[in-house]
Amino acid sequence: MIGWPEVVEAVAQAYEKIPLAQRGQMAILANNYAQAGAVDLLGTKYRLPKAISGHENYWFWGSRSYTGETIIGIGFSPEEARRNCATVEVAAKVDVPYAPDWINGPISICTNLKPTLLEL
Repeated sequence: MIGWPEVVEAVAQAYEKIPLAQRGQMAILANNYAQAGAVDLLGTKYRLPKAISGHENYWFWGSRSYTGETIIGIGFSPEEARRNCATVEVAAKVDVPYAPDWINGPISICTNLKPTLLEL
């Protein structure tokens, strides 16, 4: 759980950059279940929506009906995100000494995911 508070704080910073009108269908997409779990457990402090992920049991919960018009990506490089998103903005960075490598990195805001979350 080293770095979880920092990840969630960085996600909250990105979330605040998203206009209110876009937040209803906005998804927080985590590369792995630990990042998603951190958002779900600690994100209530920031009123963050539940995270989604294709990793481990999070896969079973699917897209939670989010469309993917706007996504906050955790654990994806901007290059990875650009493969499927029309725009990618690095909104925050996580840099926690002694944390595993997969904790540290950019938090990105992506728009217009293709295919959409509902099409996956």
